[in-house]
Amino acid sequence: MERNNNYQVGNAKRRIVGQRNNRQHATEMKDFISFLPLELMLCVFSFLTLEELILASLVSKEWAHLVKIYLSVVPSSLNLDELKMSTGIINSHRTILPHELVNISLMTRVSISNSIISGNKKFNQFASRALYLYSGCKVKKLFLNLCYNGYHSSRQMVDQWIQFVMTNEVTELDINFSNGILIGYDITSKPYEFPYIQPTSKSLVSLKLNLCNFLKSNLQAFSYLQCLFLKFVKILDFSIEDLATKCTMLKDLTIACCLIPLNFMVCKKDINFRSLTVIRCFSQKGPLFPIDISSPKLLMFNLENCHLNTETNIKAPNLIEMGIRINKLYTNSGHRETLIKLLGHFSQCQTLLLNTWCIQVLSYEVNFIQSPPFSFKNLKHLKLQSGLEKEELIGISYLMRKCSYMECLTLHFHEARQILWDDLEEQNHIFFDFEDDQYWQTQSSTFYCLEYCLKEVRVYSDFGRNLEMHMLRFLLENAKVLEKMFLYTHQKIRGQQQDWLSGVKELSKGKQMVLKH
Repeated sequence: MERNNNYQVGNAKRRIVGQRNNRQHATEMKDFISFLPLELMLCVFSFLTLEELILASLVSKEWAHLVKIYLSVVPSSLNLDELKMSTGIINSHRTILPHELVNISLMTRVSISNSIISGNKKFNQFASRALYLYSGCKVKKLFLNLCYNGYHSSRQMVDQWIQFVMTNEVTELDINFSNGILIGYDITSKPYEFPYIQPTSKSLVSLKLNLCNFLKSNLQAFSYLQCLFLKFVKILDFSIEDLATKCTMLKDLTIACCLIPLNFMVCKKDINFRSLTVIRCFSQKGPLFPIDISSPKLLMFNLENCHLNTETNIKAPNLIEMGIRINKLYTNSGHRETLIKLLGHFSQCQTLLLNTWCIQVLSYEVNFIQSPPFSFKNLKHLKLQSGLEKEELIGISYLMRKCSYMECLTLHFHEARQILWDDLEEQNHIFFDFEDDQYWQTQSSTFYCLEYCLKEVRVYSDFGRNLEMHMLRFLLENAKVLEKMFLYTHQKIRGQQQDWLSGVKELSKGKQMVLKH
């Protein structure tokens, strides 16, 4: 009897303990957070990273709904970086940046490549989940930094992400496909090509593409674009005229290191671009291609590392800012005539940038022809990239005379880079028969801009050469209304550079001088 009583008491205790454990377990599993006020939940979510928000959305459907509400009321940018995520797996304390992949060892490169391959599925799931949560939300900018390998599965996944962009309110899209090559994927694999896109996005106004193909059939889907930036892009079958016709709202165009059709830059009708930048592009004839455009509304034009020839013709009567940087090793009469023609057409500019090649060519024209037919009466800011070669000094002096109302002068000093004169090489010593270290002392005539207008000089230099000191001495002694001089350097001043700096400080007494590293 006593044994039965003990057995019953034991069962009762176990039932009580079991009930207590069940109540405790139910209490622990109960979702109290979901019942908090929405405003408080949104405040909590504001402290979470994207990764943490995605984890929170996996807790339950209710939590996923709350995360989507938060993302819908907080306009944000979405950065999906496959390289960063993959290298972070190797070393959680330090992420390898794209430019560092150039100098790493083969073993490290293979390790990173294997990590990216193994983590590709995880990244795709993460990116797809993130885009699902952002469905119907306003996304200020979507950045996709991909290690694209050209395989069918990768292309299908990117196609889905592009479809998301075109059917949601994404304002800016930036896609970089180049990291696949950096980690060792086959460079001959076919670059990404956009699929046929049916919906036209009215929200997407800015598009940046790096290392892919771009087709004429893609233009219709991006007809509301206002800004287009293409780098290492193969433009297959359209011209700048097609681009302006299909994308009628396009204002800013930059093409850098792109492979373009031979007549891409030829347009028979006016285009309404606001800014145009062409950097080191190639056609089937290499860097040589005609440029013939008319853009009455063009305000900014930059041409870098492209050939100037007799087929270069740009009509932009309202241009405000122009930059020409040609890094060629030689020059001929056609180059010189085209440069002088461009400078003459754009004499209304307020900001002008020229590099050492342009300055040397201009020096010859000034010395030989005596007076090129242009003057920059509206120019306020002159930017010169110079090695202070003897062949540049005449051009620099001439520009300062022709920019009578210049208020700011920016000088980027770099290593001297003398060009070959081709048809004039034998006569070069006749045109520049003077001592370069004595040149500025011989400039006795008045510079109007130095007398009345020049208020600020900005100098970028890491060298501290005597030739630089001679020019700065000339400016400091003759600029009557100069207020500030900024000196920018990338390294600590030491040795001879310290003497150079001390000399500049001595000359700048009475004027504000600022040194920035």
